[in-house]
Amino acid sequence: MGDEFYDKAASDLLFEVRVMPHALFKRIKNEDNGLMIDLEVFVHITLEEALLGFDKQLKHLDGHMVDLIRSGTTQPGLREKYHDEGMP
Repeated sequence: MGDEFYDKAASDLLFEVRVMPHALFKRIKNEDNGLMIDLEVFVHITLEEALLGFDKQLKHLDGHMVDLIRSGTTQPGLREKYHDEGMP
């Protein structure tokens, strides 16, 4: 609340929120629902992992681990969506 004077209502308080970029995660708007925010992360894999598959864990922003599992060949530029792992 802003300053309040006798016979006058309190004025508005405006503030600006700036989000610092994260080293690993990037916030993007959800394509299906504009109200939700998706998190995007790039995971680099070796040639062996791309050809044979892999089982990795990614540490999420809140500290819990997300299992990243692929079996078989992974195509370059593959994008996978892990539901309920984005921002509210």
